[in-house]
Amino acid sequence: MLFVKNNYYCAKKQELKTFQKTNMIRDTLIENPNPYTEPTISAMHNEINNHKSNPYKQAVSSNVYMYSAILIEDITHEFDGRGKVVIVNGWEKKVLLDKINFTCCFYREDNTQFYVNSTRKSATFLNSGPLHSVQYMCPVNVSSIRKVSVSEGPQHCVGHEEYYIKVDIPIKSESGLAVCSKISYGNMDAKLILEWFEVQRLLGVDKVLTYTYKLNMQAMVVLEYYESIGYAEIIRDFDFPQKEEMLRNAGDTSYPAWVDLQVIMHDCQSRLYGYKYVAVLDKDEFYVPNVTKYGFSLKQMLDKIFENDFAGVQPLVKMHMTSWKPSNESSDLFLGKYLLSTAPVNDRLKFIHMPSRTKYGSVEVHTIMPVGKYKSTIPPVTQLVLHHYRKCRKDYAFSKNINANERNILFKYNSTDDKCFGFKTYYQKDMELIIGKIRTRVLELQRKLLCLRK
Repeated sequence: MLFVKNNYYCAKKQELKTFQKTNMIRDTLIENPNPYTEPTISAMHNEINNHKSNPYKQAVSSNVYMYSAILIEDITHEFDGRGKVVIVNGWEKKVLLDKINFTCCFYREDNTQFYVNSTRKSATFLNSGPLHSVQYMCPVNVSSIRKVSVSEGPQHCVGHEEYYIKVDIPIKSESGLAVCSKISYGNMDAKLILEWFEVQRLLGVDKVLTYTYKLNMQAMVVLEYYESIGYAEIIRDFDFPQKEEMLRNAGDTSYPAWVDLQVIMHDCQSRLYGYKYVAVLDKDEFYVPNVTKYGFSLKQMLDKIFENDFAGVQPLVKMHMTSWKPSNESSDLFLGKYLLSTAPVNDRLKFIHMPSRTKYGSVEVHTIMPVGKYKSTIPPVTQLVLHHYRKCRKDYAFSKNINANERNILFKYNSTDDKCFGFKTYYQKDMELIIGKIRTRVLELQRKLLCLRK
């Protein structure tokens, strides 16, 4: 099916070129011809309608919207004696924020029902918004569970299946490294996504999980290629409640959109509980080990770091500012054009964590909560760093709390006034080595998937 879609995309791309050329010849006064608009994934052939999506559902409680339910092993032993936990991810109305008691309503595989009273939930709430993200944790001692719902307090469970969602199981790889790549949406650059995936493969990432929302077709072709070879898991067409009451889109900076992102984070972490290591990354970010010491192997480096009692590590960030003039304009890869970065900074750090050492419901984009004796740490840059390719921002929190020596390392002329071109730049040899390794493969896939010719 991938190649049917690829051919469809290439044909439409050629159709657009012909259409634009014809309009220019026909009427040179047409400033803005109406070219073919690339359809999103939902507008394509009916063949794709069997894709994996996850629509939300209202629960038995009208104050709860459920997005997913995952049955996991109690690997952190937070529920002694039960052995398994059903995690329900979704949205909760503000009225339930301070209410602890709830009931998990279940259907077994044989269609019999049972319920479990629980007080374990994790809600993420920042301001007075009408919805917040929530994880309900339901300890169980059976595996043959088909569906689940949530009711308030010790109420009885209704039998209507329209208020229940199916229970999934996590993806498993006891020695594996998975990346939660959050949401792919809108006009994200297909070429950059392709480069990003090839870097992950080179560095030994075993699985990538991502979600889509109104993603352009070219980028979708790239995602579906990696899905077709078993490398990516894609959950398509992310949907959220109260769209009319709270207008928003994925990627917005509004509070409701942030809540939706946290629901995705909860779902992503639940589905990846079967992995040894889980990392959170956007598609312009790259965790890179010290290549001289560890080669192109994130897992080798992580195995060394996590020999200590760590639940998670937060690498410092080297920012490759795409607002700067490219340092190597002749590179045929985007990443190769920007081999200069800032010095390492403490800027919106993200985690690589071990699910077996992390409390259920505690993983957000920038935070985790270790369980028991475990802790988190910022590793030395001689071991691990996060390379972030991004445009300049107007301000950076780290620049307000640095000493004179740090200021001298970060900024030209010891000044913090220019938050873009005032940074000192440092050449990143490890990224050069990585780009050299993936270049041939990336260009081949660009020709194959995106109809690009060099």
